[in-house]
Amino acid sequence: MNSEPLSSELAQELREQSKTALSVLVAFLAFSPSNAFQAVTLGLFLYTVSLHGLTCMGYFQGTSNFLCNCLHAIPFIGIFVMATIELVLVVRSPGVVIIVLVLCILLPFAGGFQRAWWIQEKSSSAQSEGHGSTSREAA
Repeated sequence: MNSEPLSSELAQELREQSKTALSVLVAFLAFSPSNAFQAVTLGLFLYTVSLHGLTCMGYFQGTSNFLCNCLHAIPFIGIFVMATIELVLVVRSPGVVIIVLVLCILLPFAGGFQRAWWIQEKSSSAQSEGHGSTSREAA
């Protein structure tokens, strides 16, 4: 688990992600005919607005990147669940729903795994370079 403080670049990225989530939630609120979906959307909307405000005020500067990423993932998980439920209600065929979900999720997961692998490789190469320069200076 990464316990480094939140960088300014990551804080900016999280603010942008919050804006995206807010836009999607407003669309859900506008087009959802169900009162239950509207209530869930409003709850996620309030959570996301609060999260965005706290991020802008620098509240998360002393917390770990892992915690910030987990907190900022909640609106997107909610959006995914609501979109899946809407898909099930519209399509009414479990097989088609599963195929659509697998096709829609496969590319972002592959990109996420590739990015995580790239970040890990970048950090491990930076650590090995840092240890290498220390040993040369000591010699």
